Amino acid sequence: MKKKWMLTFSFIVLLILSGCSSDQEPPNAFARFGDTQVRALKSTYEWSYGFLNTEKVVADSSSPSHIARQMKTQIVRPKAKAKITFSNRSNPRLSAHVWKNDREREELPIRDKQLALPKKEGNYVILLHARWMRGNAYYVLSVRVTTH
Repeated sequence: MKKKWMLTFSFIVLLILSGCSSDQEPPNAFARFGDTQVRALKSTYEWSYGFLNTEKVVADSSSPSHIARQMKTQIVRPKAKAKITFSNRSNPRLSAHVWKNDREREELPIRDKQLALPKKEGNYVILLHARWMRGNAYYVLSVRVTTH
């Protein structure tokens, strides 16, 4: 009886650890600029789901510049920070870059989910990259840094 219980318990733990989730795409990402929270738009991603993560979805999207034109630009001050969170409360590895001329440019520092935004005035498309064990996803933010 004890052996049967341990086997059942081990199987349940294995299911939990293996990601037996039905989420077929990465979680939504949000950026908080002071009192304002906005959803970052999901871009290209690769995501595994199902029993033992056996199903995989690969989604391609248009360029970050094109995606940014579809969203409201957030007005921020120089040296502002944005707190990055996810709808499933996960804590993926994060990196971010300024997207310019269809390429990743300047890397932006992220520490404790706090994204340091550009210091110079101007309009910026920010490409956020999140990596989980189940896959990775890119998210887009649009910001205008101004002193006014």
